Amino acid sequence: MKKLLKSRILSSFMTLTMIVGLITVPVKEVKAEKASGVVISEVYGGGGNFGSKYKNDFIELYNPTDADINIDGWKIEYAAKAGSFAGTSNFTILSGVIKGNGYYLIQEAKGAAGTDELPDPDIKDGKIAMGGSDCKVRLVDNNAQVIDLVGVGAANEAEGNATAKGMGNTLSVQRKDNDGSNNGITNGWDTNNNENDFYAQEPTPRSSTYSAVKIELTGLAIDESISLEAGESKNLTLAYIPENTTEKSVEYISLNPEIVTVDKEGKVVAIKEGQTTIEVKSTIKPDIKAQCIVKVNKATDKTGPIVNDLKPSNGQNIGNLRRPEISATFQDESGIDMNSIKLSLDGKDVSGNITKDSQTVKYSVEEDLADGAHTVVLEVKDSLENSTTQEWKFTVGEVKKNLYFGQLHSHTNISDGTGTVDEAYQYAENNAKVDFLAVTDHSNWFDNDKLASIADGSMSEAWKKGLNAADRYNKNGDFVAIYGYEMTWSGSTGGYGHINTFNTPGFETRTNSKMDLKNYYNALKTQKQSMSQLNHPGKTFGDFSDFAYYDAEIDKQVTLIEVGNGEGAIRGSGYFPSYEYYTRALDKGWHVAPTNNQDNHKGKWGNANTARTVVEASDLSRESVYDAIKERRVYATEDENLKISYEVNGNTMGSIIPQTDLLEFNVNVEDINSGDNIKKISIIGDGGKVVKSIDNINSTTKNWSFTLDKST
Repeated sequence: MKKLLKSRILSSFMTLTMIVGLITVPVKEVKAEKASGVVISEVYGGGGNFGSKYKNDFIELYNPTDADINIDGWKIEYAAKAGSFAGTSNFTILSGVIKGNGYYLIQEAKGAAGTDELPDPDIKDGKIAMGGSDCKVRLVDNNAQVIDLVGVGAANEAEGNATAKGMGNTLSVQRKDNDGSNNGITNGWDTNNNENDFYAQEPTPRSSTYSAVKIELTGLAIDESISLEAGESKNLTLAYIPENTTEKSVEYISLNPEIVTVDKEGKVVAIKEGQTTIEVKSTIKPDIKAQCIVKVNKATDKTGPIVNDLKPSNGQNIGNLRRPEISATFQDESGIDMNSIKLSLDGKDVSGNITKDSQTVKYSVEEDLADGAHTVVLEVKDSLENSTTQEWKFTVGEVKKNLYFGQLHSHTNISDGTGTVDEAYQYAENNAKVDFLAVTDHSNWFDNDKLASIADGSMSEAWKKGLNAADRYNKNGDFVAIYGYEMTWSGSTGGYGHINTFNTPGFETRTNSKMDLKNYYNALKTQKQSMSQLNHPGKTFGDFSDFAYYDAEIDKQVTLIEVGNGEGAIRGSGYFPSYEYYTRALDKGWHVAPTNNQDNHKGKWGNANTARTVVEASDLSRESVYDAIKERRVYATEDENLKISYEVNGNTMGSIIPQTDLLEFNVNVEDINSGDNIKKISIIGDGGKVVKSIDNINSTTKNWSFTLDKST
């Protein structure tokens, strides 16, 4: 097998089971009356088909009780008429609350025909392409309990041995009214017999905005004016007139998006100085509008000085140079408070022995340093008292560089995966035989997620269960077990993307509606020991607003990005490379190392395919693996045992090098499989440009040394 290796300076990236007959599923007790909980009230798979009214398939839920019911983390699962729900990837995650006696509309895949959009769906990003006449759907809660099941047409599973009949391009199947009639006013009749409980009718999709009694909108009101600094944001306060109108649907428009932008929820972001107007108007009655005048002032300096040109550079091995000169430069638009500068080496304050000017601090080490790692901490304030603390490390003497292979993205049945967290760690160590595994369940599936924070997750039993399991299976020297979480924004909660976060006492969740991407980054900044990974960037799950909100502080917390993701065969379906997004992130200023993870949902933690994430660490311990992730000593490979190590100007992978005219590379690549030859190695620069390459290697090992100058 031949491989193509790609690197960037300082970042290496390198059953079927056939079921015959009709199956009866005992979902809940039989009762010939109105249901006592949420039910699937309507199913339509003809969306976008010839002759259909609506462009999309949909599933509708109904709450026949008087109490609001929270469905955060619940999901709709879909299977074909003879398919299986086991391990299905055809599901849509739900969020929010279904009001008492209210509806909830889940929009699924769009077809080529149809004339009308669905009315205000509560979930807009469903992608399930449903069967037009035969299928089955079920509602599952956040404890993996089946709440309701509907089999349609020729489906082999249904409640009561009989499916709902009659669905087609122009007809949906709808649950009977609370009193068992077919009047279409309510949808709560449930005898646990799909054929008896449903009838076919022209589709009547109803969302949370639906009311059987129409109350017309007469006006809208928002803030008359707001004032922001550039870079700040604020949510507009919207009031419907009357408050109980059933026509609650608006859109926001910025009349000058170069000055301010506004999203669909009314969040205003100030871009630059100036004044403009935000308009909100009813999408049901477009003539009803309201306006807010927004004034944007110049941003005041609220950040500390930027520290650059660290010497020795972070992660550098300086060999036998026992008395190096330690230095750094800094800059700030408000000027530097020179009296605020403090420098320490290995915890000892050496501020009294430094030399400094308006942009530089220097310290010459006075005694020989011992072999090993040494830590420098620089503190500096600007003239407005905004402070920066910069910490970096370098090593003296010989340093062990071991490569450890594993995975940093996987799931269990704590969220939407298969198998327990114990089974995950046991399989990874004993079957897959990887060196480390991080389980990263979706945080919005954890119990008490709204009560938790990144600083404290102790109120969640699921979170504590994961952490405790990792501690039980962690065996320094043999196997490293990590439990983190995946922050997951769906399309209806911002669609920013998915982020794995490690080494925090608690967690954040998308269930907190205020936790957008920018606020999440601010939360990460409070946990300096933490590390985060940008998962599977792209159009499907999100690209983090095109890698927005970069600053030097968050750059220290977000250190990884996936360049490959999925548990399918490499380069086959179920595997998704995203190298171009890695290049984009680097070009936008992020210092991130590449990873390749299986994102396991079906078990086989660690060996679902040959993709691996590799860390360079001194030993196999959780502390050392965390240190490698923090310092970006990480690479990605599609081969399960490809070894890569390299240095640039004596700095190992992941280092950030001070500005220099020459880059001296020393690259070593090895594959231990006989005949598994390396074909090509490339060095990638800005914009994905190949700046140096060597081809036709045709060997299992290669040492490559060369120099690049600033003209390259």
